[in-house]
Amino acid sequence: MTFDALVILAKKGVHLIAKNSPAILTVMGSAGVVMTGVFAGNATLKADEVLTELKQKEGKDELTLKEKFLATWKYYIPTVIIAATSIACIIGSHGINAKRNAALATMYATAQESMKEYQKAVVETIGEKEEDKIREKVAKADVNKNTTADHLVCGLTDQYVCKDGLTKQEFIGNWPMIKDLYSEFKAKIAGNMYGSINEWLDLLPGCEPVDDGEYRGYTIDDVESMEITHRYVDDDKGRHVLYIEHLYPPKYNYDKAW
Repeated sequence: MTFDALVILAKKGVHLIAKNSPAILTVMGSAGVVMTGVFAGNATLKADEVLTELKQKEGKDELTLKEKFLATWKYYIPTVIIAATSIACIIGSHGINAKRNAALATMYATAQESMKEYQKAVVETIGEKEEDKIREKVAKADVNKNTTADHLVCGLTDQYVCKDGLTKQEFIGNWPMIKDLYSEFKAKIAGNMYGSINEWLDLLPGCEPVDDGEYRGYTIDDVESMEITHRYVDDDKGRHVLYIEHLYPPKYNYDKAW
């Protein structure tokens, strides 16, 4: 293997460690907690032996705290080092994750703001009617591409197959019901100071939580701006789908403000 190949391999190794450092530190911290217990137990056994020998040597039934400390402190040094290292690993892992989450939240907010500016520019350039046609096409594409419940078919006149454009979840309902549930969701946010996307899904019949649903949500400051609308889209399966559009997107790490 050439020197250049070794350099490339070393760089890849450093990158891999840096990328997975939170997981590595967490594992090291967890292992350190176990090892701390083991070393502490061994140190205590050794200390008991030493103190017993010292009492016999000095001819005493009991030793002072100072005598005990001076005779046994060195046996606990490995335990203290491992415990301190474990704490440092756990704290370090949390710190790295916090920085990464902060960076991700910033990028998410920047992307949201850019999307708002783009949508505004589109409306100003082509007009609201043409922009709505684009939304119609996007909604139909979303309904056909990201279907999660093909089995849902509704034969009731006042009920529809509904699709939440934010989470891609499908359920049976109608617009008055959805509006009432969204008002309930906003009321919960106002009462609890914040609410997650999964809490919104909890209100929708038959919907399951999504993986990032606990990380995206709204705070009480967003309640007045929160708004949803809807449109009816005929999908490729012949279903008349009620598609929900969220006009005010959720925030990433929304709960960190409270």
